[in-house]
Amino acid sequence: MDVARNEEELMHRRKHLIRSSWGAVQLGLDVQATKVFYDHLIEQYPTVRPLFKDDMTMQYKKLYYAVSLAVDCLDKLDELVPVLQNLGRAHAGFGTVRAHYGAAAECFIWTLKTYILAEMPGPDMTNWLVEVAEAWEWALTLIGSVMADAGDEAIEERRQRTLVQQETSTKQFELS
Repeated sequence: MDVARNEEELMHRRKHLIRSSWGAVQLGLDVQATKVFYDHLIEQYPTVRPLFKDDMTMQYKKLYYAVSLAVDCLDKLDELVPVLQNLGRAHAGFGTVRAHYGAAAECFIWTLKTYILAEMPGPDMTNWLVEVAEAWEWALTLIGSVMADAGDEAIEERRQRTLVQQETSTKQFELS
């Protein structure tokens, strides 16, 4: 019983930290936060740059609204998971692979830490920031896992279709 209660309290605390830190970002940086994130992601992982169009303006907005949706749905995972699965399948079509989700999580947490430390300095911020980072790491790991699993499935389905098409073409060629 104590383990279940502690787990429930931990989940409640994580959700609170995620909501409050994202709320601070919304009030301060707004969509600019996702520009900071993408700039850092591409700087740290230049191999992801070809995944994006030259004009990133729409991408900034899409990520901002996707994160806002995820934060809003923290208590409605049954609604959030299908959305994440669809996003994972779509991202796989753009060339996103499982490793990209870890890189994105790392850069997202860096963005939060950088923004929060710059905008909300204070003696108690360090401990709070560690908790915020841990909460977001939990959420981003969950989000990344759901999206990557769906992406992997989509890639495998495409691979299987391609094999079937190749086999069909080979058989048709042999019959001609």
